[in-house]
Amino acid sequence: MNRKMYRVFGVFIVLSLILAACGGGAAPATPAPEAQPTAQSETPTAVPPADQSNAPTAEPPTANPDNTPTAAAQPAAQDSTPTASAPAASSDAPGMVADSGFRPEVNGFQFPNYGKSNAKNLTPAEMQRIFGDTVCANKANDQCTLTPPAEQWMTQQNQGMDGGHCFGFSVASLRLFTGLANPSDYGGSTAIDLSLDGNEKLQREIAYSFVFQGFNPVRGNVIAGTPSQILDKLIEVLKAGKNAPDVYTIGFFKADGTGGHAVTPYAVENRGNGIYAVMIYDNNYPKEKRAVLFDRNADTWNYTTTTNPSEPTSEYQGNAQTKSLFLFPTKPGLQQQACDFCAGATAGGSQGNRLASAAVEYNEIYLDGDPTVHGHLLITDEAGKQYGYTSDGKFVTDISTVKSERVFSGLDDDTPEPTYFVPTNMTFQITIDGTPLKQADPTDVTMIGPGYDLGVEGINLEPGQKDTLTVASNGNQLSYTTKSSESPNIIMGVELNGADYEFELKGVDVAGGGTINVGLDTKAGNLTVDTKGTKNPGNYDLYLTRIDDNAEQSFDHEGIELDPADTMYIYYGKWAGNGTGLEVGIDRGSDGTIDETLDLTDSH
Repeated sequence: MNRKMYRVFGVFIVLSLILAACGGGAAPATPAPEAQPTAQSETPTAVPPADQSNAPTAEPPTANPDNTPTAAAQPAAQDSTPTASAPAASSDAPGMVADSGFRPEVNGFQFPNYGKSNAKNLTPAEMQRIFGDTVCANKANDQCTLTPPAEQWMTQQNQGMDGGHCFGFSVASLRLFTGLANPSDYGGSTAIDLSLDGNEKLQREIAYSFVFQGFNPVRGNVIAGTPSQILDKLIEVLKAGKNAPDVYTIGFFKADGTGGHAVTPYAVENRGNGIYAVMIYDNNYPKEKRAVLFDRNADTWNYTTTTNPSEPTSEYQGNAQTKSLFLFPTKPGLQQQACDFCAGATAGGSQGNRLASAAVEYNEIYLDGDPTVHGHLLITDEAGKQYGYTSDGKFVTDISTVKSERVFSGLDDDTPEPTYFVPTNMTFQITIDGTPLKQADPTDVTMIGPGYDLGVEGINLEPGQKDTLTVASNGNQLSYTTKSSESPNIIMGVELNGADYEFELKGVDVAGGGTINVGLDTKAGNLTVDTKGTKNPGNYDLYLTRIDDNAEQSFDHEGIELDPADTMYIYYGKWAGNGTGLEVGIDRGSDGTIDETLDLTDSH
């Protein structure tokens, strides 16, 4: 995406509204009856224990020997063993054993979960709400203009909602039910009264609630455990209803670690013989009463997303070994969060237990492509150790200091690339691997760190294509090598004292086998573009944005020509602002001497 367009369109997804089954299919036309609900199956199916012999003890996703990411790819938790309530563990009497009072037909939303749409997601206002003024490059006219890394982080989160907003649905509905949010602020007396169409305030509230799942105070208090332990905790919490210390969203994966989905538990029914039904609001099925079945005898759980034979079925199931079921608290997400991608941020802030040490800062690395079939990333350090997907599809975790996370968001077949967290003091390179593809897929790879962001956007990744991206751990250098002829956009942003800058080189022509290098010298105020690795002359469009305490100013110039082996010096520090020229020096042959000085005019 063109960086200069983020300011205008960064918070819109401008495709038509489509239903995203965040783990399920479309909602049936006929709601479930009002009588006591039943679940899809009276006897849950247990799955064999997943082989965890190669699973790391740290962050998701993990991998097993046959290369299926296991459901042990879970959020980190401070207390992995929830406390079971004594009555729930000892009582065998059939009937309702816990009920919070939440009802899908009253406290759920009348509209189904959605993915890509024309609804608004996060805006700078939500970013400021989450992180405070630290994400604002300026607040001119009482409006927060985001710093470059904050804007990029917001864009990544919004793209992560393309596959569904299920987690946001659950958190928002729980907040409305418990009084942590007021339905009247969004147009009704209860959640069921609220409409989505034309209700931008509600759309943004659902997006705001969606990103709770990545906050340190939330992830640090995730409850994980065996199915029976999770069941005991749910009984304890739901018995307390609105008076519970906190309310929880259930997040779960399929047994193979795919298909993350989030739903809202509200009651527990004992159905006898060790079978319990946890009644849920599944945001893919508005107004319906549905259930996740637990078998205490086998210590298993299962959930089938549809009872309609004409609809595709998704089966979620797990046992004591898969660890594929989690309870996410709500209230910790409401506090102001630490900003790890802000310049001068305290290390270890919002990333939680995925960090090996509170003294370590991390770069976040994202791949954006087709959410169902896309390329993969493989991170390699200086010692040759690797983390990510190898060409044969195996997920390797040989670098102990690198972590990764998946989100609860996607369609039934949505398997987005995990977000990778790499220490800022680590030297590494990234392989962008198109081996899984059957057709070309537009692909972006972005890195966000403390006070900077950079990346390559618009790679036309072909099946089998392997490109290499090398980035400096401090965000000031990027080297992109491809074996195909590509014209991607190279982006770079930085937070500085006095002013922040965003750069984009658009339509870069890199011949097959060529390399382009971009470097940022913040002390000298230069951006360098080195084409020594290219084979043919290239044309470059330059976009520059400067944000200071008072205003945002921009410069555009199209058609800058560079021959192979040339170096271009963009003297951005000398730029006087809107409407003025920008000085550029050209070192022909990259011998260290400026051979030509250009005064580029602003074309916008």
